[in-house]
Amino acid sequence: MAIEMREVRFAAPTAIDGYGPGGFRVGGHWVDGATFVTGEQMFPWSAQPGGPAASDLPALEPYLQGIDVVLIGMGPDQRLCSPEVQAFFDTRGIGVEPMATPAAARTFNVLMGEGRRVAAALLPV
Repeated sequence: MAIEMREVRFAAPTAIDGYGPGGFRVGGHWVDGATFVTGEQMFPWSAQPGGPAASDLPALEPYLQGIDVVLIGMGPDQRLCSPEVQAFFDTRGIGVEPMATPAAARTFNVLMGEGRRVAAALLPV
């Protein structure tokens, strides 16, 4: 059996190229602090270390149209979302998957490469 290698090219400029202490490189541009990324755009947002609070989420509302799942990068470790955060997405019919930020960044790129309607809400590591 032969292994065939293929280069993945994204149709959108928002692939998560890297992350480091305090921020992310998205589409070749460094963003300090927490970042929200969709297939079409990215922007910094005000979520605090330890996980987003319900009060951090209204800023995301305009960017959730057409999104099926939001990956929440909770920082260096995997943690659960608060019930209020879970309810925010549940009432909008959007799946939410909390995970460690490195895993969320990788998963976002894979799902975006598959053409899925995904977003990532990332807290820095």
